[in-house]
Amino acid sequence: MTVKVPQNGSPLVRELFRTINEQGLNFEDLCQRAGVYGQTVRRWRKRTPKLDNFEAVLNTMGLELMILPKVKE
Repeated sequence: MTVKVPQNGSPLVRELFRTINEQGLNFEDLCQRAGVYGQTVRRWRKRTPKLDNFEAVLNTMGLELMILPKVKE
């Protein structure tokens, strides 16, 4: 089952949802393993996620959030 990628949400949330779909992850199972309610993650389509919850989901997927220097154009 795929999750709908928000068109107007945060770029981080859009990428997270795309990655969930690309990896073919079960959304409810992922949220449960991360310790974050599925409804909370669904609300990220319209709201900014709390950093600790966002990182928990990423870490459960084997990913991490990093700060990088901005690329000069």
